[in-house]
Amino acid sequence: MTHAADPRQALGERPLLDMVPAMGRFSKRKRHHDPISELLRRRPELEPMARSIANCANTLKVLLELPEGADPFAMLLEYNPCNRRLCPMCEWRRSMVWRGRLLSGLDAFFQAHPTHTAIFATFTVKNSPVEELGASVKHILASWNRLAQCKFFPSPFWFRRVEVTRGQRPRGPDAAPPPPTSERVKADDNDPTIPLQSHSRVRACDGNTPALWVHPHLHALILVPASYFSHGYIRQSEWVRQWQMAARLDYMPSVDVRRARAKFTTAEAFYDARAAGIEAMKYTTKATDMVQMGDGLGEFAHQMRGHRLVGMSQKLR
Repeated sequence: MTHAADPRQALGERPLLDMVPAMGRFSKRKRHHDPISELLRRRPELEPMARSIANCANTLKVLLELPEGADPFAMLLEYNPCNRRLCPMCEWRRSMVWRGRLLSGLDAFFQAHPTHTAIFATFTVKNSPVEELGASVKHILASWNRLAQCKFFPSPFWFRRVEVTRGQRPRGPDAAPPPPTSERVKADDNDPTIPLQSHSRVRACDGNTPALWVHPHLHALILVPASYFSHGYIRQSEWVRQWQMAARLDYMPSVDVRRARAKFTTAEAFYDARAAGIEAMKYTTKATDMVQMGDGLGEFAHQMRGHRLVGMSQKLR
């Protein structure tokens, strides 16, 4: 009697998730768990978090639909979540829950306010070293609360989310002197940073110079009445001025405010607001960005604790 070959050998040791196209949206997040947990283990106090992320979503229960003439679709029914903020799978599921709440609420909102439309806004501040990220996020949230309470603010219906990406050291006449030349250290076989692509980690030669800078900013979906685009319109320059005052900045910040538009042509304001809501709910920080933070990921985890990154106005709630 012949025995079947080991399926792992037949598949060339490729993970099963990668072999099933319908499972791609799960595998592209799960594949970052091990690199992130390895980076967190470099800080002993984060060992429990690292272990939780490594063991998260090791078992998935899915309903695989095989429609005739269409690609298969996998619906997640159950998994073992760790509910850690830095976990790509749990953060994605958390975003999906918020997205579902927001979109169902928008449906009811436009039934009550059919003439309203949506604008999508991004408010930024200067990049900060990762050691000051917590203070920067707290400052952004307090600044948004002051802005939303200003008399000029066009609507009491809004949703906001803070996003953090990797950034560069600020440059300009008011910026601090540039750091010493960093030494780029090639990862060897024993370096547990990232097994995904060729990579390197940056080690600053001067211990007083932060090796990692981040860019915290805020995305907002604001539902405004139809009159906003006629006699109530707020120019971009006015948004910049108001955000500068609300954030109490001594420089001109970058602000982008535009009418929300769906990718497909439609006259329905609901679909435009829906598209903006999906954009605002994408993620807090990309998994790839967290992996590229290298040794700074542990400090990033500490700085992100205790902040309510997602929120909406009481009227919209």
